[in-house]
Amino acid sequence: MFIKNGIRASLLALGWFASMSAQAGLIDRGNGMLYDDVLDVTWLQDANYAKTSGYSDNGRMNWYQATEWADQLVYGGFDDWRLATMDTSDEGCSYSLVDNGQTLKHGYGCSGSNNELGYMFYENLGLHGGLTGQGLNDPLWHRTPWQSVINNTFVDALTGGTLSISNLFSMVYWSSTEFASNPGSVWWLDTSVGRQYFSGKSGTGYAWAVRDGDVANVTPPNDIPEPASLALLGLGMLGWLRRKS
Repeated sequence: MFIKNGIRASLLALGWFASMSAQAGLIDRGNGMLYDDVLDVTWLQDANYAKTSGYSDNGRMNWYQATEWADQLVYGGFDDWRLATMDTSDEGCSYSLVDNGQTLKHGYGCSGSNNELGYMFYENLGLHGGLTGQGLNDPLWHRTPWQSVINNTFVDALTGGTLSISNLFSMVYWSSTEFASNPGSVWWLDTSVGRQYFSGKSGTGYAWAVRDGDVANVTPPNDIPEPASLALLGLGMLGWLRRKS
């Protein structure tokens, strides 16, 4: 009887853990890194790490500077960070334009799973900050004070704990996606109103670093011993074996 109850309890626990693991969302991987199991990307938990790390006085940079910062960033042993992409064909946006023969959606509510910035803002964090199609009469309308920190929380998809993004500012966040018919312009997300649009690259905005994949599944390249270190280790092991023999 006790054995059966123990097995039943174990199965229930395994089922609970599996259901927790299967929930879509952000997962805390520690050391300030969050895995998005829908987009299969890892974000920095600090949305203004350029300032936190001392790279920039306030974190606001033009697109060229932001791209260079992300490209040169080494964090958690990984050196393949980048700016988030922005899929401009999302169906969730409120109005559209034609660019290079393709109808592009932009405006508010761009939350498709191929839009990394929009998905993080609308789906993972549950923020809106703007219009959903009803103009200024929209009950959800508001503008977060410009350049203020946005209060946000989300539930860890694995543990159920409550976490938040640090230093998420109310301003433009650059994407890496250029405007197709004019490479001099690039798409961005204005977190003060949740608006997606594009402008020239010489403006000012924040940079939020992201990388492909789950950091829990790979060894950081910078944690792999260099060939010289491996050779010294091998010689040391050889000497130890000789002494043992």
